[in-house]
Amino acid sequence: MNHDVGPEKIAYLAQIQGVINRMSTAALACKGFIATIFAAVVAIVLSSGNANRIFALAMSLVPVVLFAFFDMYYFAKELQYREIYDEVLTDKREVDFNMRVGRVDNQIRSRVIKSISIRPFYLVFLFAYLIVFTVLIVG
Repeated sequence: MNHDVGPEKIAYLAQIQGVINRMSTAALACKGFIATIFAAVVAIVLSSGNANRIFALAMSLVPVVLFAFFDMYYFAKELQYREIYDEVLTDKREVDFNMRVGRVDNQIRSRVIKSISIRPFYLVFLFAYLIVFTVLIVG
C-alpha cells in the first residue's frame, strides 16, 4: 500500500471534508429548528386559554418530525462521506474526485438511529412533549 499524500489526494480529501462539514451543519440546523419550534409552540400553547391547545401541540409535531427525518438523512449522508474519506486516506479508493454515494443502507440507518447525536436528543424531546401533553390534559 502506498500512503503517499500528494496534492491531488489532499485536494480530494478537502473536497470530501467540505461535504462532511455541510452535512453536519445541516443536521445541527435541523436540531436548532426543532428546539425553536418546540419552545415557541409550548410557550404559546401554555399561555393561551384556547380549547384547541392539545390540537395545536399535536400539529406542531408535523414540522418537528419532518426536521427529524432531515436531520437523520443528513447524518446518514455524512457517515457515507466519512467512509469515502477513510477509504481515500487509507488508499482503499483511488483519487478520482468521485463524490457519488449510494443509497442509505440498513447498516447506515442502524448507525444513525443508535448514534449519540440522534437517539438521546429525540428521546429527551419526546419525553418533553409527553410532559407538556400530560400538563395540558391534567391541568
